[in-house]
Amino acid sequence: MLSNLLYDIIAYHLLHIETRGKQGALASLRGADLDGVSLAGENLSGADLTLASLKGANMEGVDLTGAHLNRADLTGANLRDSNLVLVNFSGARMVGTDIKGSKTRGASFVGIKTQSIAMRKMSAKTHGFYKS
Repeated sequence: MLSNLLYDIIAYHLLHIETRGKQGALASLRGADLDGVSLAGENLSGADLTLASLKGANMEGVDLTGAHLNRADLTGANLRDSNLVLVNFSGARMVGTDIKGSKTRGASFVGIKTQSIAMRKMSAKTHGFYKS
């Protein structure tokens, strides 16, 4: 269950998307501790999750189109069947992260830290997939 504050941030974010920027604001969750949270099916396109901790988070089916997850910690997170198009994962920690079935066209994986990442059946047009 989402906390009231997180629920409000997401609702304000969705209002921004639905009104094409006339109301609300893009979610800024920069540096937020979201360990273990369920964001399954949410629309967080364009959100700023830079430096956020999402360890063990359930984000299955989430829309993160164009979101910023630079240096975020996604250890053990579930992002199966998600829209990760144009997401910036630069420098993110993705140890044991599951992105099977996700769309990743144009996503940046430059400098990610990983030991294993589940990637089968995902679209292959990504930029800069390097392990460090």
